[in-house]
Amino acid sequence: MMMNNMKVKKGLFRIYIVLSIMWSAFFLLAMVESAFVTRGVGLDDLYLIIMATLPVPLYFVLKWISDGFK
Repeated sequence: MMMNNMKVKKGLFRIYIVLSIMWSAFFLLAMVESAFVTRGVGLDDLYLIIMATLPVPLYFVLKWISDGFK
């Protein structure tokens, strides 16, 4: 039973990684497009940077929570 639980957890984290890559790519592409249109860095670009990097700390928080159930 323990081995099956580990496979499910590993599979869920792989799904999270794929979704977070797509999330980050979406916001990074929006930031690049915005930089080319406005020719500068503004508050909107800061928002896009924050949104693009959001999955990284969220990954570690979810990993920390899932480790608590061991």
